[in-house]
Amino acid sequence: MLKSSRERDYLEVITPAELFSYGMRRALDYLGMWVWHSRVQRVRIQSNEPDVIQQVMLRLPPSIKSVDLPVDNLASSEKWSWLITVDAGAEAVLYPFSLETGMPLIQADHMIGCFRNTLSYKKILHPASKSLTIRQVVHQLKFANYRCEVEQLRGIYPPTFIAIWALAMLADRLALPIYFPLKDYALRHITASRFERLLSYIVVFHGQS
Repeated sequence: MLKSSRERDYLEVITPAELFSYGMRRALDYLGMWVWHSRVQRVRIQSNEPDVIQQVMLRLPPSIKSVDLPVDNLASSEKWSWLITVDAGAEAVLYPFSLETGMPLIQADHMIGCFRNTLSYKKILHPASKSLTIRQVVHQLKFANYRCEVEQLRGIYPPTFIAIWALAMLADRLALPIYFPLKDYALRHITASRFERLLSYIVVFHGQS
């Protein structure tokens, strides 16, 4: 079965296999966390990819009352504890790796999403993949009358994490006991500092109107 051009564009951003990688799962975890912190009850998932939508829904807090989707054939047959609606409006709109595909901005009290960073070191390995810069995302949010504060941006997999993680993997290969403290130290840097997030592999954000 041939995929539509929009679906093909989406798969250039994230493949089904990548969806279950640690970095992608961590980013989606942040989306669920910010939904909970926002105390919203009606959420819209702005994506055309059923697998991604399902992974986001698995991370939503139990306080959610309804989940809104772009079209009615995106939700899985699994029974959820909330109402599934189509274009019914929401308090928060989630963009799980979908801003890169040109998904339209939807007005809501909160905008929460994640994207691959164009300035990331990993972009060198995959130059053709779709991505955005932090500046582009902030510009989009402001253009749509959202406020995106600096402290509401988080970088995942910054250079410091990668460097320490690589040393930990080397220590593991050499059976050195320092492997364990190095791995622990790397995980403490999984979320980048204000400067390092500019070069992080994945960036998550929370904008508020």
